[in-house]
Amino acid sequence: MADPEARVHTVSVLCPEGLPVELFLDNVMSEVRRALRQAESGAAPMTRSVGEDYGWRDRGWERGGSQFERTLTEKLREHGVGAVARRQTSREAEVLMARLQNTVMALSAVETPEEEEDEGGEADEASERWTLLARVQGLVAAERPNEQAQWVSATVVDTSGSGPQCSLVYDDGRFEAAVPAHISLHLPTSPHISLNLRFEAAVPAHRAQPEPQP
Repeated sequence: MADPEARVHTVSVLCPEGLPVELFLDNVMSEVRRALRQAESGAAPMTRSVGEDYGWRDRGWERGGSQFERTLTEKLREHGVGAVARRQTSREAEVLMARLQNTVMALSAVETPEEEEDEGGEADEASERWTLLARVQGLVAAERPNEQAQWVSATVVDTSGSGPQCSLVYDDGRFEAAVPAHISLHLPTSPHISLNLRFEAAVPAHRAQPEPQP
C-alpha cells in the first residue's frame, strides 16, 4: 500500500466531448482556482504553515499560474483531460476531488516513477490516460425529460479494451464497459435524451467571475 503522505497523486479534470475548451474553462476556471487555493483546516500545504491557503507550488506548478493555465489548456485540447494538481498526498487529492465534484468531471490517479521523472518538463503523463483503480466521475444522463443529468463517482476497473476506453464500477454498484476514456460520459439508452442536455449539465449555469491567482 502506498504511503498516504507520498506526493504521488494527480488530480485531473475532463472537458465534455464537443464542448469548446475555451468555453469550458471560461465557465469553470474560477471555481477550479478557488478549490486549488482554499486552505484545509488542520493541514499544511507543502511549502506553507498549517491552515494557510495553497500556492501554485503546493499544487505542483513550480512556474506559477501561467504554467498551470498553459499546460491545462494544451492538454484539454489534445486529450480532453488535463491535470489541475500534481504531486499531491492521498488526503490532498481526496479533498480536492470533493471540492470539484459539483463543478467538473474529475479523476485522481497515482503517478508512476516514469511519469514523475517526466514532470521536469511540460509533460504530464498522468493527465493523459486513465489508470486502474483511478477514482473518476461520470456524467450520467437523465432517464426522463424532466430530470437532470448527475455526476456519479466511479472507479476504473479495466483499461485493457481497444482504443481510449475503460470500464467503470459506479459507487451505487452499476458496471459499465467501454466508456470513452477521454470524456467519461455515461451515455443514455433512451433515444429522447439529447446531447445538449448533457452539455448543459456539464457547464454551470452561472458565469464565474475572474479572481486573483492563488
